[in-house]
Amino acid sequence: MNLIKKIYTHLLWRINFTTKITIPQLYLAMYLPQRVMSGPFEGMKYINRSTGSPILPKFAGTYEDELHGVFSTIKDGGYERFIDVGAAEGYYVVGVMKYLLPKGKEVIAFESEEIGRKRIKKLGEINGCTGINIMGFCDVDLLATIMNDKKTFMLVDIEGGEFDLLNPQKINFENCDLLVEIHDREPMLKKKKLMEDFMKTHDIQDIKTGPKKLPENVEWKPIIKKHADYVVNEFRGPQSWLFMKSKKHSA
Repeated sequence: MNLIKKIYTHLLWRINFTTKITIPQLYLAMYLPQRVMSGPFEGMKYINRSTGSPILPKFAGTYEDELHGVFSTIKDGGYERFIDVGAAEGYYVVGVMKYLLPKGKEVIAFESEEIGRKRIKKLGEINGCTGINIMGFCDVDLLATIMNDKKTFMLVDIEGGEFDLLNPQKINFENCDLLVEIHDREPMLKKKKLMEDFMKTHDIQDIKTGPKKLPENVEWKPIIKKHADYVVNEFRGPQSWLFMKSKKHSA
């Protein structure tokens, strides 16, 4: 009986998600050009599908705009490498490579879903970004072999897996600045422990989600203005980000 209930609940969720989010998103996307309209990746060509998140905020350029200030530090940060763990279809991988990271620097994208890896490749190609090292699932042992003396900016968005992956007892993060997405449905003790694990080596900023609105310096079609709240809605629960900057880099 429990199995039947679980199947029914999942099907109901899937129907609601499709009818209330996926279909309206695809409809409104027809009234937006397939490029990012604002923000640090303004002008980036985009594909018509996303992996694990709504696509309209990415077209609008308001997706996770709480982080725009953090990403702006990459351009003059002297980073030798950008790593994205949980790269989805490549919004940040391609955006950072195209607009923020000096040419020729190393870019690594970890994405466990095959469809996501294919989309990263496609998104990179249409934006002239070649040489992205696209990999599958990332675990502690693999990440430990990759980390070295290169000054690295690492983005981590793996739906709770960050608490297991980011283990400074097994991985040397001394030369790495980390931006970690935290879903606040997770027990706060996990977040507290993660902060304690990095407190001695990194300066930590706790970033909260904020209100969303369409940028005013963009000419939007009337239908987009009419449904502005829907266009910028990321349909996510409570969450925050930890920006953990190596004290070695701050010296």
